[in-house]
Amino acid sequence: MRWAVLVLTVVCVGSAWLAWTTQKKVDTLEQELVRRQQDSQAQSAEARILAKQAQDVSREAAARTALLEGRLAEVTLQRSQVDDLIKSMSLSRDETLVVDIEAALRAAVQQSALTGSAEPLIAAMKSAEDRISRAKQPRLDGVRRALAKDLDRVKSTRVADLASLTIRLDEAIRLVDELPLISQPVDVYLVIRETEVTAGEQIIRWMNVTRYLNARKDKSSRQILFAGEKLDMEAIWRVRDGIFPPCRTS
Repeated sequence: MRWAVLVLTVVCVGSAWLAWTTQKKVDTLEQELVRRQQDSQAQSAEARILAKQAQDVSREAAARTALLEGRLAEVTLQRSQVDDLIKSMSLSRDETLVVDIEAALRAAVQQSALTGSAEPLIAAMKSAEDRISRAKQPRLDGVRRALAKDLDRVKSTRVADLASLTIRLDEAIRLVDELPLISQPVDVYLVIRETEVTAGEQIIRWMNVTRYLNARKDKSSRQILFAGEKLDMEAIWRVRDGIFPPCRTS
């Protein structure tokens, strides 16, 4: 009987200890589950927050992308406009350069025509060729080659010395101005007295006058033109008849 009670007591104690141990494990497991559930809820909340932040960032990125695309479109349009403007300015600059070169060459041609020297034209053509070379525009290569060819032609062309020709013309004009006018009759005696000639030269001169008068046989005319002067016919006849002015001997 005692053994039965003892065994029963041991069994009860063992069962109680086992139950306590099991309950403790269950409590520990429940606590672990609660803790994990709390952690999971925290992580879920954090994940939701992160997802919301990601959505916000995505929306902001989309807005920025749209803004950047708009700005890119504007920049592309502005760049195309700038390219067109640069191209237009380049064409305008080339046209202005060609117009300036043409005006300079025209002025050089006029100056060369006035001075009679090809140096102004050569200098202008060299300057134009240098300006075209500095421009570095393929469109102006034809103009540069034409200038080089014309420059060679101008260098090989002989230009008249207008300076010496002008001096000669001025001298001729001066001599013409010094000649007496046809409308001014001159007395033959005064002409002979003012000109000192030898007796032989005087005889030869008046023999030529007599020969000229005999050839003309025109006694109706009162005046003739001789040696650039208008002489009185009656005075010449008197001289031919032997009335000579004083002359110097040789």
